[in-house]
Amino acid sequence: MGRYQPSPHERHECPQAGPQTCTPASGSALAGMRFFAIYSSCSFNTRDRPMRKVTNLCFPEPARGVRLLDIWYLKGGFAMANYLAGQMLIAMPQMDDKRFRNSVILICSHDSDAAMGLIINQPMDGLYLDELAEQIGIGTPRFCGDVPIFNGGPVEQSRGMVLHSSEHVLPDTITINDRMAMTSNIKIIAEIANGHGPTDFIVALGHASWSAGQLEDELRSNVWLTMPFQEDLIFGEPMGGIWSSCYSRMGISTAHISPFSGNA
Repeated sequence: MGRYQPSPHERHECPQAGPQTCTPASGSALAGMRFFAIYSSCSFNTRDRPMRKVTNLCFPEPARGVRLLDIWYLKGGFAMANYLAGQMLIAMPQMDDKRFRNSVILICSHDSDAAMGLIINQPMDGLYLDELAEQIGIGTPRFCGDVPIFNGGPVEQSRGMVLHSSEHVLPDTITINDRMAMTSNIKIIAEIANGHGPTDFIVALGHASWSAGQLEDELRSNVWLTMPFQEDLIFGEPMGGIWSSCYSRMGISTAHISPFSGNA
């Protein structure tokens, strides 16, 4: 997660970087979107830390007029506005999929066909925003300290998205709720790098997605708990403590939860 703070970091150019277009995989929760891909063969490491080089990075750019969240349904006897869009998924302690163990996911879109969300508590080892920005030709962001890139989920991990506070939006920004938005246009990375972007943000590679009815089945099987949106947990809580803090706020002790999933 990041918060803008000016810093006199030296800027670098990346003359080998260049844009191309790509399309999402068939059946993806992002189907119907256009993608902006960045192919770069240069790398920088301005700090004494391991460096990860990213290639074939794509920032999906929604086509104009696409609204993923403008959906109201009545299902299963419960009126569900946008289903679970804007809610948080908390992995149960017995989660057996190691990719999601102790994960917290913000659901960005959810309808009768699919669901899509971003993991908000899995920073990627050795990958930071300043280095990523240089690799895609934007230059070093003016930040003090390291701003990690997050693992947003196991699907399409070469594609980037920015989860951010909603006071700063672009024309194709998707509104999740009145305080949170998601932008997949690479322009927002440039604006963050130049100090003109949103105050709070998470840059993520990849996302989590579910096919029609899959997330509902997992909820019935007690794979996840749901929790109302908590902005301070997303941007204010230390990354390693978000999962446990969610349980604390719900008044649940993980030690008292059955180690077995499923319905009684």
